[in-house]
Amino acid sequence: MAQDPWETVVSTLSSQMDVAPTQFFATFSRFEWAFGQEGEDYTFTPPKPGINWSKVGQAFGGKFFQLVKADHVASRIISDPPQMIENVAGVGLRFQATAPTCGDASAVFHALARIRNNLFHGWKVGLEADDRQHIADGNAVLRIAYDYCENHPKLHTVAHHLIYV
Repeated sequence: MAQDPWETVVSTLSSQMDVAPTQFFATFSRFEWAFGQEGEDYTFTPPKPGINWSKVGQAFGGKFFQLVKADHVASRIISDPPQMIENVAGVGLRFQATAPTCGDASAVFHALARIRNNLFHGWKVGLEADDRQHIADGNAVLRIAYDYCENHPKLHTVAHHLIYV
């Protein structure tokens, strides 16, 4: 069997991607990068790499959480947070029986990270209704987070990093 050229593979995958997940991946990954550009304020203690979503949530605080809670679409991430994937020996990947609660800004950012992880590591049969709902919720939260950053004295540089390298 002949293998398709790389350009055909990329073109096919690109044409099959929905706009909403593409928007979520692009903006969430850029948020991750932007928080990393802020030095060690939002990262794990070295040598562990990555963004510490608890620190991010603490920086955003209760006012941000209230903005998410007040938004019709974004608030669904609080009332119906995404479940966590676990790798069970002998069974493989599955969702934990109960989704974590989402009661503060840190939990909201952890929920966004779970949406990303579920899409990257979950089943690839297709986007199920639950996945589509969480992506819509996540995109709404990211919009609120961007607006919040833009108007915050310390977080405005995060908003700047979203567009400018």
